[in-house]
Parts: sequence; structure tokens; C-alpha cells
Amino acid sequence: MKLINLTISAFGPFAKTQTVDFTSLGDNPLFLIDGPTGAGKSSVLHAICYALYGETTDEARKEQGIRSDHASDDTLTSVGLEFAIKDKRYRITRTPSQMRAGKRGDKLVKHNATAELLQLLDDGTEQLLVAKKKKDADEYILQIVGLSVDQFRQVMVLPQGKFRELLLANSSDRQAILSTLFATDIYQKIETQIKERALQIERQYSQFKSKIDETLSEVLVDSNEQLQEKIVQQQQLCEQQQQAKHIEDANRQLCLGQYKDGESLSKQFQLHAIATEKLTAIESQREAMQALAQKIELALTAQKIKPQLQALDQLKADVQQIETQKKVWLNEQLELNKQHQHATQQWQSAKQQLQQRDEILHRIAGLKSLLPVQQSFAQTQQYYQDHDKALQDAQLLLQSKQQEHKSIAERSEKGRLLIEQSQQQLGQQNELMLELKNLQQQAILLDERDQLNQKLIRTQNDLTQAQQAYQQQYRLWQQAEQHYHQQASHYHANQAAVLAAQLEINQPCPVCGSAVHPAPCQASGDNSVDQATLEQAQTAWQQQQQRLAKSDTNQQQQQLLSQQLEQRIAQINQQLKEQFADRFSADRVEVRQHVSRLELRIQELTTVADNIKKWQINQQKMSESLAPLAQNIEQLNQQLPTLVAAKASAQQALQQASETLAEKYRTAGVLEAEIAELTAQIAQLEQTHDETEKAVQALLQQVTAINAHIDQGKQNIATVSARLNTQQQVWLAALEQHGFANEQAFKVVELDEQQVAALQQQLTQHKEQRQQIKGQISALAQQLEDKQQPNLDALQQKLDLAQQNLIAAEQLLSQTTMQHNRLRDAQRKISAIEDQQSDNKRQYEVIGNLALAASGRGNVRVSLERFVLADLLDSVLAIASKRLHLMSRGQYQLIRQDESAQKRNVTAGLDLAVFDSYSSKARPVATLSGGESFMASLALALALSDVVQQRSGGIVLDTLFIDEGFGSLDQDSLQLAIQTLVDLQATGRTIGIISHVSELKEQMAKRIDVKSQRDGSAISMTV
Repeated sequence: MKLINLTISAFGPFAKTQTVDFTSLGDNPLFLIDGPTGAGKSSVLHAICYALYGETTDEARKEQGIRSDHASDDTLTSVGLEFAIKDKRYRITRTPSQMRAGKRGDKLVKHNATAELLQLLDDGTEQLLVAKKKKDADEYILQIVGLSVDQFRQVMVLPQGKFRELLLANSSDRQAILSTLFATDIYQKIETQIKERALQIERQYSQFKSKIDETLSEVLVDSNEQLQEKIVQQQQLCEQQQQAKHIEDANRQLCLGQYKDGESLSKQFQLHAIATEKLTAIESQREAMQALAQKIELALTAQKIKPQLQALDQLKADVQQIETQKKVWLNEQLELNKQHQHATQQWQSAKQQLQQRDEILHRIAGLKSLLPVQQSFAQTQQYYQDHDKALQDAQLLLQSKQQEHKSIAERSEKGRLLIEQSQQQLGQQNELMLELKNLQQQAILLDERDQLNQKLIRTQNDLTQAQQAYQQQYRLWQQAEQHYHQQASHYHANQAAVLAAQLEINQPCPVCGSAVHPAPCQASGDNSVDQATLEQAQTAWQQQQQRLAKSDTNQQQQQLLSQQLEQRIAQINQQLKEQFADRFSADRVEVRQHVSRLELRIQELTTVADNIKKWQINQQKMSESLAPLAQNIEQLNQQLPTLVAAKASAQQALQQASETLAEKYRTAGVLEAEIAELTAQIAQLEQTHDETEKAVQALLQQVTAINAHIDQGKQNIATVSARLNTQQQVWLAALEQHGFANEQAFKVVELDEQQVAALQQQLTQHKEQRQQIKGQISALAQQLEDKQQPNLDALQQKLDLAQQNLIAAEQLLSQTTMQHNRLRDAQRKISAIEDQQSDNKRQYEVIGNLALAASGRGNVRVSLERFVLADLLDSVLAIASKRLHLMSRGQYQLIRQDESAQKRNVTAGLDLAVFDSYSSKARPVATLSGGESFMASLALALALSDVVQQRSGGIVLDTLFIDEGFGSLDQDSLQLAIQTLVDLQATGRTIGIISHVSELKEQMAKRIDVKSQRDGSAISMTV
């Protein structure tokens, strides 16, 4: 991948839009990114990485922290990168999530992160690949570039402070880094899947064994042989108990038949006794039945004469009804007579009042003659009121116009004075703006200096702690080194003594080959030091070396940071003295307060300027309105005398009209209302007379009708009473004829037809029941002849005993059968488990051994992923050693530690060592000096970049950035490192270096210069 153009806006320290044209540096250049500390050199690398992946080269830097603090609210943070891969060109533009000014500028609104990806075609057109979505752009970049962001950080951008990370990492940390770069997590997944499958098979095997043991324990046996023997015993016992059950069942059937026969005979004896008792009870009811028959006969006789009684009762009811109606009519007659008398009185009164009608008509005629006079007066009165109102309106309008003219004139004068005063104040605004700008710059520098001072205090405290920690780690390292050498001395002495003890006369020594042994070594020192103890001491020494190296690195970083902070504080102090010498204040709070006061005053003056414009417009409007007001006032003054004369004339005419009309009729509507009231009074008198006359006639008709009803009722009573006397004689004759002494005797035996039918049915049922029971007794007596009552209790006891014996036999057989079935089920279950277990065992022989090997617990003791990573690391170290060999003048090569010299566990295989050709020994990389560590780290990073490219599907990364690290090299080592980069450049690489080393600036003519400014850093090109 080759970079073409980078555009940065409001990103990091860059407030304004900055552009880096990589093509201006030439083909495959070796260039320097130069600038003071904090100017933003590393931010150029952050911008490149962010444009591609939406992340910076520093994992700790979040998206929310990349917007420039110097940028204005309406400037959008964005990064654009144009790059080429082989023969295709692309341009990607990203904007992070940020707050920006709204369209109206009154508040901040959130702008969501976006990403646009274009392919630049050869014909000059563009093809849109991604319009806006960040996720889609991430997927496209991964597909186009072929590297993840972690791989990109490692192989194309070597960030500040990250060189020694891979070099000094322990085996586990190095595995995590290499696994990410080479995407070997698939091998770890294979390990996990194989391990899980093996564990699953192993668990199944354990479950099978547990199931067999559980099944045997459920049937209370210890082995399959005992299970088979117990099954045979249970089978024989089942057959014996089946025969016993058949015998008990036959005995029960016999007892059951005997009990049923006895039960049937006993029921016949019970039925005979019950029938005899019923017959006795029926015979005891003979007299009652005879009385019942006589009652039925009398009731039937009474039914024959009952119609004569019903006719008599009907006539009595008719007489009673007519008498009741007669009383109602008499009451109505009395009430109607009263109403007729009252209505007649009201009619006479209405006739007398109607005689007043002529007098009222005369009054109405007199009032109507006054109507023309009243109308003339009303017109004259309205004429006067109109002229009076016109005069008052003119006087009020004149007064209002005069007051308005005076008010406008006064306000116009006040406005003129206010404008003059405000214009004098505006002359101070430019001076205040300049003073505010200087104070704001001074406040920013003071804020930064205070923050840096606080950070410097914390850094100095951290440096003190780091120095103390380094001294402590150095003492511990000396102790570990001394302890290791002591243990090694004891171990070698003991090994020599062991060999000496095994020497034999005239036999060659396994060390020197001599057959003569004049002075064999004798054991001395600590005899307890063995190989494991020595390895433990060596491991402790190496681990302490790593901790010492880390402590040294931390100490150097804190010291460098402290120096950078002190340098920046000194720069700020110098800048404050140079720019604000005449008005410099060291009190940051006082400066901020002064800034606030100036901002408030400037805001007030801005408001004053706006008000002046408004006041001037108002002045113009008031001046324009004064002339029309004066003209209106003059016109009103001329109209007033005419209006006064017209009012006086109208007042005189009104006085003359008042003399011809009474005062109470001068009010409009009074005369008409009085005429209407008299007319309504006549209509009411006529209506009352007509209504009362009609009421008298209607009541007279009602009285005549009710009198006719009363006469007819008297005639009806006489007729019905005659018929009632005749029917009374007929009824008495019927009673005597049928043997009833009187009506009371008839009432005693009187029954309706339903009651008679019920009594007749009762008598018939009694006769039928008597005959039925007598026949039943006769039949039962014939059946029970020569038979005795059976003993059911004895038969029941015999049957119960047989039933209990049968149940006991069945339960015993059921239990034995269930036990036999349980044994057979257990046998079948165990057989099925054993069949499954054989398949499981064959699978485990393959997968189990494979899992041990893949997880590093086999003979090799290295996991599958670590084995693959070790092979990749060997490829990386082979390339890195060539470059390190050149940079170290042939002294060093990077190698993997010998696994045989490490503990045999799964963490072995990825530890690094450096082979020193001067001493012909390998030692840990942590023992390298700072400059040596940088050369080794650089060689390792470059080699890692080469190998990752080789394994990334043919993708070529033509650009490499290195951030810092050269300051720890001496002059010769620096030249060798530069020569290595020059050789790398010759292969077609573009290499950019960030460094403060002055020699690099002198040797590299092509530079990207980053300059720090008060309003944000700026970028320039030196080609």
C-alpha cells in the first residue's frame, strides 16, 4: 500500500485544515517527520491509522479525545486519506462522533461518526463504495488492505514506546501478540474443540461406568454373575407362586357360590316377613276406607245441586255491583253541582267587568292622538344629542392630538441625547477587543502552565518512586545473580564428585579419557543442589532481570517526561515574558476575572450598537409623525366654533318641543307601551267572559248525564232483587230434596271434582294393594316350604378368609414378578451400556491422544497453536537476525530459547534470547542495553512486517513509519540503523521517521515539518 495524500481538519493539535502530499517527497523516499515536543508529529500517524480504521495508533486514545481543542464549533473534525494498492487508488474520509454548532448557531448538536470510501478510476471519475456507514467502511478497508488494525499498528506504523513490547514480552504475552498478527486463533479453536470432544468422550465413559454401578446397586448385586444367578432364582420362585395362586382362586370361587346362594334364600325370608307386616297394616285401615267411601258418596250428591248455589251467588254479586256504582254516581252528582255553582258565579263576575271596555277604548283614542307629537319631540332630541356628541368628540380629539404631539417631541429630544452618549461609548470597543484577545491568550498559556506544573509534580513523584523501585530491583537482581552463581558452583562441584566416585582403575575417564586418576574430585559444599534447584535459581535470576529492565524503562520514561514538561513550562514562561511583558500578570484567577469583565463590557457595547440603530429609526419615525399631528390640531381648532353654534341652535329647538308634550311621554316607547297595555286589558276581559260562559254550559251537560245514570241504576236494582228472591227459593228446595238440613250441612261435604277423583283413586289403590300383597305372601310361602334361615355371617367369614388368601398369593406373585422384571431390565440396560462403552473406548483412543498432543501435554509438550507460532517466529527471527547482525557489527542474533533448557510445560517455545558472538553464549534479551534493545526491536519489527506481508495474500505494504527510539543509539549504531533503513528503502519501501535526533535532520533532506502555534499546529513540506 502506498500513501498519496493526507488531509487533516480539527484533528488533534491541528485546528485548521492541513494537507500532506506524500507524492511531493518522490518515489519511495526516506523522510523525517520533524517538530518540537507536543507539536503533533505522532498525530500524523494517528490520522493515517484513523482514516483507515477509525482508530489511532494508540489503543488508549479514544474517539472522543481526537478533536482539536483549538477548533471552532462550526469546524468539523475529519481525516481524509488517498492511497493506492497495486494499480487501484482509493480515498477514504472519516468524521468522528463530535459536538458541533447547529444551523442557527445558538447551540451545539451531536454529529454522528461517518465514513465515505471512494475508488478513483483511471478516467478521472469516482465510484462510491461506502456512502456513510462506518461499519461498512471498516469491512471494505479490511478487505482492501488485508490487515486488521492491530496488524497495521505492528507492521506499518511502529508507535512510540511500542518497540520493546514484543522483544521483552514473556512467552504468554508474546503468544497473544503473534496470535493477533498472524490470526492463529483458529489453531487454538481446534485445540479447544478437540479437548472438549475428548472431555465429552471421557465424561461419557465415566457416565457409562457410573450407570452400570448404579444399575447393579439398584438390584442389590455386585456383578453381572450375581445378577444372572438371582434372575434364575426369581424365575423358579415365580412358577411356584403361580401354582399357589391358582389353588387359592379355586377355593375363593367355591366360597363365593355358597355365600350367594345363602344370600338369595335370606332375601326371600325377608320379603315374606315384610309382606306379612304390610298386609296387617292394610287390614287395620278397613274402617277408614269405609268412611272414605261414604264421604265420596255425599260429595257426589252435593255436586248435583251446586249449580243452583252458584246462580244464587252470582245474583248477589250483581246486586252488590249495582249498589256500588250507584254510590259513585251520587258522589259525582254532588261534585258537579258544586262546580256548576262556582262557574256560574265566575261568569256573572266576568259580565260585570266587561262593562269597563268602553271607558278603556276612549283612553286609547286619546293616547293615539299624542303619537305624532311624541315622534316630533324624539327627532328634535336626537338632533340635539348628535350635535352635542360631535362637539365633545372634537374637543377630546384635539386634547389627545396636543398631548401626543408634546410626548413625541419630548421623546425625540431624549433619544437624540441618548444616541450622542452611546456613540461616544462605542469609540472604546476596538481597544477593549484588542485587550481581550491579549488577555485570552495569556489565560490559555497560564492554564496550560498550571496544568503542566501539576503534571510535573506528579511526574517527579512517579520518577522518585521509579528510581527507588529500580534501586530495589537492582539489589534483588544482584542477590538473584549471586545466588545463581553459588548454586551453579555447588552443582558443578557435586557433578564432578559424582563422576569421580564412578571412576574405575585402568578405565577411561568419561570427561578427559585418561585411564589414570591420580587426584579424583572430592565432594564439598552443599550436596542438596540438583538440576531442578539450579534451573529454579536460573529462572528466578532471569525473571528478576526482566523486572529490572522494565523498572529501568519506566525510570527513563518518567525522566524523559519530566524533562519534556520542564522544557514546555520554560517555553510558556518565555512566551509570556516576550508577548505580555508590559501587562503580564502571574495570577491566573485575576486574568480570568479581567477577561470576564471585558467580555461582559464588550457584550454590553455590542448591545448598545444594536440599540443605536433602533433608536435612530425611531427618531426618524417620530420626526415624520410631528407634522401631520400639527396639521390635525390646526384643523380641529377651526372646526370648534361651528360645532358650538350648531349645538346651541339644537338646544333651543328641543326646549320648544318639550312644552307641547307631558314629561312622562318624552321617553321613547312609554306612550306606545301604555296603549298596548290598555288594548291587552280589553282582550283579557273578553277572553275571561267567553271562557266562563263555556264552562257553565259544559258543567250543565255533565249534571244532566249523571242524573240519567242514577235513575237507570235504581231500575236495575229492582229487577235484579226480584230475580235474587226467586233463586233463593229454588236453592232451599234443592237442599231439602237431597237430604241436606241447611246450607251449612252442604258446605261440610262439598268437594270439587279433583278432590273427589283423588279420594276415589286412594280407595281403589287400597283395594289393589291388599290383593297384590296377599298374592305375594302365598307365592313366597310355597317357595320357602321345608327351608330354614341361612347363617350369612359364617358364610361371609369363610368368603373373606378365601379372598385374603388369594390377595396374599397375588401380592407375593406380583412382588416376585416385579423383582424378576427389574433384574431382567437391569441386565438389558447393562448390556446396552457395555455396547456403547466399547464404541466410546475406541473413540477415546484416537481423540484423547490427539487432545493431549494438541494441548501440549503429550511427548512434545507444546500446544498446537504455540507450535505454529514457533515456526512463524523462527521465520521472523531469521530475517530479524540478518538486520541485527549488520546493525550490531556482527555481534548479535535473535534466537528462540532452547526448549530443553526451559521447564517442560505448555508455556515454553516462544521465549527469545540473543546470541552474543563475542562470548559465543546466548542470554536473555532483557540484558541488552537501551540502544541494543532499540536495534533488536527495530530488526524484529521490520522482520515481523515482512513476514506478515508474506502471509497476507500477496499484499505489499510500501510504507513504514517509525516513531522515536533513535535517541538511545550512539553515532556508529545510528549510522548502521540508518543504513538498514536505506537498504530497506532500496527494496521499494517508503519510510518515515519521527525523531528528535539532530543527525537525522541533517542527513534527511526530505521532511514533514510540524510547527506548534498558539491557534493550533501547522504542517509544511521540505522536499
